[in-house]
Amino acid sequence: MEENRRNFINNNKLFAQILHVVAGSLLVGVGYSIFLVPFNIAPGGFGGLSVLISGYFEKFFYMSIPSGTINLILNLPLFLIGLKIVGKNFLILSFSSLIIFSLMLNWIDFTIPNLNDPLLCSIYGGMA
Repeated sequence: MEENRRNFINNNKLFAQILHVVAGSLLVGVGYSIFLVPFNIAPGGFGGLSVLISGYFEKFFYMSIPSGTINLILNLPLFLIGLKIVGKNFLILSFSSLIIFSLMLNWIDFTIPNLNDPLLCSIYGGMA
């Protein structure tokens, strides 16, 4: 009986963690896609680097490579390294976050029409 109760609690914790990861990834992906990517504002990390690389390819090579795809490619080697270092649950949650964030960067392709100030977009994007 005690073991069933412990399993139930662990399953609820895992479900709550998954729910938090999904919600956070959706919010960050929407914030990047609406406020940062249209103005080529690059925040830190591989997300910002993917925005820079995407803008670079579009400007100089006239090729449109989505930021989400570049982000996924840049992060895959880290997950292969992390496969041996961190635990399986952490790796699964992190990989699901990466997939959701990359999909949001690829799928959401619109801007708010009256928002033309890059400074304001960087503030909004930083809060997202």
